[in-house]
Amino acid sequence: MGRILLVLTVGIVLLGAVSAWANDLYVDPMGTGGAYTSIQAAIGDAVDGDTIHVAAGTYNEDVRIDKSLTLVSVDGKDTTIINGQNTGGGGALTVAGGLSGVVIGGTGTGFTINAAGGTA
Repeated sequence: MGRILLVLTVGIVLLGAVSAWANDLYVDPMGTGGAYTSIQAAIGDAVDGDTIHVAAGTYNEDVRIDKSLTLVSVDGKDTTIINGQNTGGGGALTVAGGLSGVVIGGTGTGFTINAAGGTA
């Protein structure tokens, strides 16, 4: 009985460790290969530590990041655009206060961000 309990305990601990690993999520405006079609939908399903890879395209949405994650474009800022103009939201890209570990873009993996006030 003690051996069965030990095996079950180890199994539960290992399952917890597997779910703690970071995942890669993909966004593509056409949903190619089962990818998300919006950045916000991917953020909604992401957990802390995940990386969201965004394919080239124009994403007409307001993006709110409320988790510690990495958001990168696949093809760079010239072809990957977050367009928050005329969406009725507060801005094209918002990061919730109090978060640490949020990374947006990087060398060659950035975004063009259009908001009501201009372009960043």
